Amino acid sequence: MIYLDSPVGVGFSFSVNQSFYYLVNDEMTARDNLLFLQGWFTRFPKYKNNDFFITGESYAGHYAPQLAQLILQTKSTQINLKGIA
Repeated sequence: MIYLDSPVGVGFSFSVNQSFYYLVNDEMTARDNLLFLQGWFTRFPKYKNNDFFITGESYAGHYAPQLAQLILQTKSTQINLKGIA
């Protein structure tokens, strides 16, 4: 199970570039999450064939579908997306 705090600046997530805090929007958050996941699956390839589900609460109802759409659009072979909730 992977837990992500997003967007940048929420929870334990942060950016060393302070200007990013003023640029954050839903699309950027989805892209950031996709980049993280691609890097994570590159670093831990033994998990890339596992079923992958995206879940969240509250405003994640906006982020989860956008992330799922990006995963499908990029046809990422690293992420075996099975569903969102």
